[in-house]
Amino acid sequence: ICGEHGGDPASIALCYDIGLNYVSCSPFRVPIARLAGAQAVIRTIAKAKAAKKAAAAKKPAAKKAPAKKAVAAKKPVKKAAEKKIVRKAP
Repeated sequence: ICGEHGGDPASIALCYDIGLNYVSCSPFRVPIARLAGAQAVIRTIAKAKAAKKAAAAKKPAAKKAPAKKAVAAKKPVKKAAEKKIVRKAP
């Protein structure tokens, strides 16, 4: 890519994304082109880091055994003591 199109920041970002590493532009646009190239590299690195974090976050953690439900221990039921019936004397 050459000419004014080669110095356009959007064009430079596109060229970097598709794998081109050289553009030709007018001398007045060289600083803009270099800045746009550096920004494209930084954006690509940031996207790669974000993708790596997202992939790490999506990995399932080691599955733990399902927790057993706590079952209350049943207490033995005591039978009621037999009451002695006391009768009054006649």
